[in-house]
Amino acid sequence: MAQQSAGPKLVPFKYFALRNISAPEDLESGRKVFAGQAPIEAILGLDTNENVRDFLLEAEGIKRRQPTQVHLAIRETL
Repeated sequence: MAQQSAGPKLVPFKYFALRNISAPEDLESGRKVFAGQAPIEAILGLDTNENVRDFLLEAEGIKRRQPTQVHLAIRETL
């Protein structure tokens, strides 16, 4: 039986426009940065387990462990 490699997880994502805006420093660090436009349904369908903003709410040593008013306002708007 063939084993799967531990490569990046592929996620289908519908978008209208997408542009790679990675700086040389990003590429040197193995990061890619993208900007674009997508329907809200595509964004709401994304898994947020690796979302930095959610991570910061759960990180050790951080006092605030609840979403801020900004988090709540963004979710309500979407």
